[in-house]
Amino acid sequence: VSPVECMARVVPAPKPEAPDADFLAVLRHKGACSLVLEDAVARALAEQCPETAVEPGFCCLRMDAPEEFALSAPMSGVLSLLAGLGIEGFSLSMPGADYLLLRREQQGRVLDILSGAGYFVRLPEA
Repeated sequence: VSPVECMARVVPAPKPEAPDADFLAVLRHKGACSLVLEDAVARALAEQCPETAVEPGFCCLRMDAPEEFALSAPMSGVLSLLAGLGIEGFSLSMPGADYLLLRREQQGRVLDILSGAGYFVRLPEA
């Protein structure tokens, strides 16, 4: 399974159209909007909207989670463990899955650390 390559994208538009992407997260606040999405989709959007800042170099790992939407205790443990080792990342949650986004160059190390600590983490389906 190949990793889903994600990137953060800041859009200075008040309400961007949602791109057609298999993986998409949108955070909007005070007229700014951040998107987390697949690399190829982000690059295509950047060509359409050149004033948008694109930050490549992220990867995404998935942890299964309960189907009911609740605070995810496993993800808080993962983030604490990684922060203690100096590895930065952030998470996105939805019913059934938690996603950990981190710098692509950290992916192998993080997979080793988390599996060694007993977490079941996998790459999302491409």
